[in-house]
Amino acid sequence: MNPLRIGKYVIEKPIVQGGMGVGISWDKLAGNVSKEGGLGVVSAVGTGYYEDGKHAKLSKTGRPVEAENFYCSEATKEIIKNARKICADKPLAVNILYASCDYGNIVKDVCEAGINIIITGAGLPTNMPEFAADYPDVALVPIVSSAKALKIICKRWARYDKVPDAVIIEGPKSGGHQGFTYEQCSQEEYQLENIVPPIIEEAKKWGDFPLIAAGGIWDKNDIDKFLDMGCSGVQMATRFIGTFECDAHENLKNVLVNANEEDIKLIKSPVGLPARGVITNLQKSIENGTASKIACISNCVAPCKRGEEARAVGYCIADSLSDAYMGNLDTGLFFTGTNGYKLDKLISVKELMDKLRSGRFITLETTPTLSAKIDGLISKLDESEAYKYVDGFTTTDSPLAKLKYSSLFGAVKIQEKFNKPVIATVSMRDKNKIALQSDLLGANDFNIRTILALTGDSAKASDQPNTKGVFEGDSSLLLEIVNCFNSGINYAGKPFKDDERPETIYPFSVINSFAKNPKTLLKKMIKKIENHSVGLISQPVYSVEQAKNLIEIFNEAKRSCKCSDPQAQLILGYFPITRFRTAQFLSAHVPGIDVPIEWLDSLRFASNESEEDEERVGMEMSQKLFNDLLELHPKIHVMTANKFELAKEIISKSIGQENG
Repeated sequence: MNPLRIGKYVIEKPIVQGGMGVGISWDKLAGNVSKEGGLGVVSAVGTGYYEDGKHAKLSKTGRPVEAENFYCSEATKEIIKNARKICADKPLAVNILYASCDYGNIVKDVCEAGINIIITGAGLPTNMPEFAADYPDVALVPIVSSAKALKIICKRWARYDKVPDAVIIEGPKSGGHQGFTYEQCSQEEYQLENIVPPIIEEAKKWGDFPLIAAGGIWDKNDIDKFLDMGCSGVQMATRFIGTFECDAHENLKNVLVNANEEDIKLIKSPVGLPARGVITNLQKSIENGTASKIACISNCVAPCKRGEEARAVGYCIADSLSDAYMGNLDTGLFFTGTNGYKLDKLISVKELMDKLRSGRFITLETTPTLSAKIDGLISKLDESEAYKYVDGFTTTDSPLAKLKYSSLFGAVKIQEKFNKPVIATVSMRDKNKIALQSDLLGANDFNIRTILALTGDSAKASDQPNTKGVFEGDSSLLLEIVNCFNSGINYAGKPFKDDERPETIYPFSVINSFAKNPKTLLKKMIKKIENHSVGLISQPVYSVEQAKNLIEIFNEAKRSCKCSDPQAQLILGYFPITRFRTAQFLSAHVPGIDVPIEWLDSLRFASNESEEDEERVGMEMSQKLFNDLLELHPKIHVMTANKFELAKEIISKSIGQENG
């Protein structure tokens, strides 16, 4: 990641923390994000509530009276001062809604307080430079959702002889208010990845300023995607709510941690635009007519028309957001982006920034056993606590053609238990086109939408008498079926009805970790990438040199494929070896795996001494390999044949308690 330059300010890590009011991003969150090398953003919304409202004039009910107290000058300056105590002289920004009733005065207040960067959305800030004219060092950053909006801003700013110092491009997956209609929020042409290119082209006409993608950005993969498209940075908001330093009440954080995907919806807002948040008691009370009466005390935003729009939709946005800030679960309004349900625990800002920067992604393989229940395997995984150190799991599909519990049903139960994504393996060996599609539809209904396409082991090895493989095609056929589903049709080309089409499926593939002829491996990678695999999981690698060669071939495959924007990521397979006989078997009998002679010799010599020496030497080599791979390419798939304690030991020694 390259640093992000906004005006005269350099942000070490190109990650902007989105401004979140009321009270979600104030001094603690913004200060710590800037301290850790990102751009912390103070929200100017509702600062009258800061420090229990001691800086503002409050009504008898504890609400700031009028706009000058809701956007409290003294409190805003105090927040910025306290954020500065945390981040010192590192760049610090503030987000000011253009719809604010006191916009011009708020801009002047934050400039006087020594803010470096002002970000403004919720309307087109066509006269933004006017209010900051006396502070030329303050960088000005508008938020837009279309090339047309950027064109209007740049044309209007020309009269001030000014162009934006940066522009944030916000798509319809963000939390809070959207710059789109209800219908546009779900339409493909308005999604972030589709509005970025025309805005990039429009920006070229006006100057060389950085563009920052926002709305639904969740992890390193998302960051890389938009940096590769030509953006200079990303803005993330919801992800930062899941930090200890976030200024929000613990109840607000818990609402998101406990939310399911279906709990997050678009709702009506007094501002006149759709807003996204968690459906809680507030919406239910509006529906049944028990919501609190509306009295416009704070006069927060002009589009509400002094409470007129609030009464039309059934709630006051200023009061409801502030209630959420104070932890009131009955009357609070809890904004979040579409990915808010992915928050499952709180971590520190430092841990989050490190995670976003490194893009570490560790999955753990689970192999369902020959049983009518998977509870035993889940209990074993739970007791080992290995789940604390990984980002997700895979379930195998009757490997070696030996009968096991269903990979799809296993994925459902593991995902429900640990609230982490599961990649379910689907083998071509056992299913024809009908069964494959039927299984994908059923899995989709249970939110199992990440599928590992596998050709499968030969049926000749099966423990079931006279078993015949189906093999209507190799794994490429399954990838083609997934592509059809994602396009809204089945494999026969018949469209699904709008309310019956499956949610997006994310296909993964497997590749060899070694090939005597690298060109053969390259061709296979290109084929899988062109079939839209989002992840290629390799067989186990056993040296850094192997891993580097694999990464080099993978990068060449991405450059050579016909996809205009290949999304595939390489995930290195890892299988620890603690026995000489295991190393010997893998080396001699498993195609596509190369166990170095150094491993074989070391394990053989150790096995001649004792089993204890053999295991010790194997663990030492396996641990070092994992450490080296994690440093080289922090996307790793761990396979331990259900020895979850072993997985925990190896992973935890490398990453400590970060995921605990």
